[in-house]
Amino acid sequence: GKDDHVGKMNVLPATRQAALALLMPVIILGGIYGGIFTPTEASAVAVLYAFVVGVFIYREIKLPDLVAIFRKSVLSSAVVMFIIANAGLFSFMITRAGVPDMIGAWLADVLKSPAYFLLGVNAALFIIGMFIETSASIIVLAPILVPVAIRFGIDPVHFGMIMVVNLAL
Repeated sequence: GKDDHVGKMNVLPATRQAALALLMPVIILGGIYGGIFTPTEASAVAVLYAFVVGVFIYREIKLPDLVAIFRKSVLSSAVVMFIIANAGLFSFMITRAGVPDMIGAWLADVLKSPAYFLLGVNAALFIIGMFIETSASIIVLAPILVPVAIRFGIDPVHFGMIMVVNLAL
């Protein structure tokens, strides 16, 4: 519309103003690829950097707001951890019941070649990834699908990459 530009900055002043915030991906990826810290340590560095920039430099986060921020982050983390814990328990139970072996034998009979197996798994994982959290899906499906992939002669590392990419899509 005609009034879309109202209240917006030009690109260069906006980039200058956001330079410290835009530096965060550089710090994270540079630290990981430079061997300075691991991805887990990078997350801690990112949180600390965001805290310092948000509180002391941009002054958009006030100290009383931190309680609500911490509460929200704890709830989000708890939900994800609860899902992963239940997925781990479910994976343990189906493995103890022998379900992966039965599904593996059935898939080996139905899908005669590794190519058909990979096509079917790619399609299924793509659809599953739309509805279920990636980590939980990996915990539940890996014990079922990896033995079948090995039976078809597929490298487990290659198959793991296929699982992660399809579920993340």
